[in-house]
Amino acid sequence: MAMLEVKDLQVYYGMIQAIKGISFEVNQGEVIALIGANGAGKTTTLDTIAGLLRSRGGDIVFQGESIAHKAPHLIVKDGLALVPEGRRVFAQMTVEENLEMGAFTRANSTVEPGLEKVYELFPRLKERRRQVAGTLSGGEQTRVMLSALFAREDAYPLIDEPTNSLDAPGRAMLADYLRRKDGFLLVSHDRAFLNRAIDHVVCLNKANTYVMQGNYDTFEARLNGENEAEAARNETLRKEIKQLEAAARKTAEWSNRAEENKRHADKSFYGKVDRGFLGAASERMMKRSKASQVRQERAIEEKQTLLKNDLEPVGILCSHAHVDHCANNRYFQEKYHLPVALTAPEAGMCSSILNLKCYRLLVSPDAAEQEMSEMVHVPDLILPPVDGPIRLAGAMFRILHTPGHSSGHICAVTPDNVCYTGDALMSQALLDAKLPYGLSIQLAMESRERLRELEDCDFFIMAHKGVCAGREIGPLIDANQELVRRRAGEIRDLITEPMDFSQICRAVCTRFSLLTRRPRRALYYERNIRLFVEYLMDQGELGMETRQGTAFYLPSKKI
Repeated sequence: MAMLEVKDLQVYYGMIQAIKGISFEVNQGEVIALIGANGAGKTTTLDTIAGLLRSRGGDIVFQGESIAHKAPHLIVKDGLALVPEGRRVFAQMTVEENLEMGAFTRANSTVEPGLEKVYELFPRLKERRRQVAGTLSGGEQTRVMLSALFAREDAYPLIDEPTNSLDAPGRAMLADYLRRKDGFLLVSHDRAFLNRAIDHVVCLNKANTYVMQGNYDTFEARLNGENEAEAARNETLRKEIKQLEAAARKTAEWSNRAEENKRHADKSFYGKVDRGFLGAASERMMKRSKASQVRQERAIEEKQTLLKNDLEPVGILCSHAHVDHCANNRYFQEKYHLPVALTAPEAGMCSSILNLKCYRLLVSPDAAEQEMSEMVHVPDLILPPVDGPIRLAGAMFRILHTPGHSSGHICAVTPDNVCYTGDALMSQALLDAKLPYGLSIQLAMESRERLRELEDCDFFIMAHKGVCAGREIGPLIDANQELVRRRAGEIRDLITEPMDFSQICRAVCTRFSLLTRRPRRALYYERNIRLFVEYLMDQGELGMETRQGTAFYLPSKKI
């Protein structure tokens, strides 16, 4: 039977899940170190085992008994003793009073022998047993905290960063003492200390948890081997991606040639040909090439998914709930245990298929389920509705609310002073857009003006094809605003007489060559045109009248 079992632990700080499914076992006599990246949940795991935090799922079993819902003082009585990180002494009490407080749950007959043992190990503390603990040095306060371990031989210690403020002799003495303990659980970043004190490693990461026998050097050697193997796999993946991209380009060229042959069939050198036959043949070739291209693109995507970056993701700060920005949020939540942050309007849209249906016009709930089910998820953090700083995954971001492109769109400034604008701003490469999208064009324009407040940022990153320096943001905002005004003016100029919406759509699609045979694409065009019509009405440049139940739009001056 295991000494300590942690089973599928689920721990939250408010709405953010800090531990997702951690599981491991500690056998009698094993000396265990919890290691992992910052934010992996090491200290949270110790606090949860000690009863200071409550788990929402899973179980903790100590010596065959579940302690997941026990009070902390009862867990201490059972024999689990937490030594937290930092100098957490009772600053106004003497050294001896602090030590007596650590023995509060023990029989009185055992207290005095325990104190004598502590004083034997730490003669300095005996000299200062009447001194107020808050006046001790940092290392001496740490020794007071650790003394609880030495005073009780039957305790199973949970120790968090014990070497902070300890000098080299103190670290060596502590490591030697712990080696004589019949098992303990330790969190530390002190490599030399870990090598001297432990014989097993529990590695916590975003994907899984595993136990490995050996000290830290043994673990590091294994990790380096795994990293080298992964680097080799990544290099192979990069080569395969290049090959697939080259094949995809050739397929696209073949498809374009087939289309060109179909278009110019009557100009064949051999004279008159059967256009129907040639057109059908070209269409078959195009379908085959398109199918091949789709397969190649999927293969490239899969390879790129397998290809890991050197950077480790720790959270997702989502600008808005459109499919190209949030479709994989649930995947990253479930597979990599990453916290996701959204504003309340965007979180509400992602809460159900019916809400998402509002994003796609004129589609049935069944069609929405097929197309957008991956967007349904529950964020871990709801961003407040006011501008300001927000902490996510241990980093501080500055949030600026920029509604317009969507109802709850945000821009975020990273700790290294880079602004991610999402879709609030179009890059230079997109400034020839025929119908720039905005759920509310007026609000989108007002939000873009607010981005001028962030001119002190070093760089701005747009969601689609663009990065610009902070000094370039002003002219880019001006170009964005001018594009919208120009497109709105061009649409207004097409309405020379009362026109219903279908007539406006035909005129705009003809003017901007928005021609498609795809019904869904036509619905997108209609949606964007309607948004511009609404903007022109808000600006007082268009009016509306009804004739036999049909709305007609006309220039305001002709009303």
